[in-house]
Amino acid sequence: MLHPQLDLVEEVIRMIGWPSLAAAFVWTIRKYDAGQRKFEEIGKNTEIAVKGVAEVKTAVDTIQNNHLHHLQEGITRLAESNDAAVAVLQSIDKGITVLQDRLPRS
Repeated sequence: MLHPQLDLVEEVIRMIGWPSLAAAFVWTIRKYDAGQRKFEEIGKNTEIAVKGVAEVKTAVDTIQNNHLHHLQEGITRLAESNDAAVAVLQSIDKGITVLQDRLPRS
């Protein structure tokens, strides 16, 4: 006890220092844990997104493989029936023209 003021300062540092070190240690562990939780959450969200993309790809493949062929056939049949209807309308138009030519004009 050569310098009582230094002893007092040393005691204060010990009283404040150890709890501060313990608090810093706990804070560091909590920050690390929070980072790990965020990383795990990002991993889970990525997994969910990958599953969603896989489902969409499966649906698109199903539409492409199963339904587009049916749609193409339907459109082809519709075009053929439209061609037949146009042919009938053109025949009617020609018939009307012939009738107009045969009728006397007043």
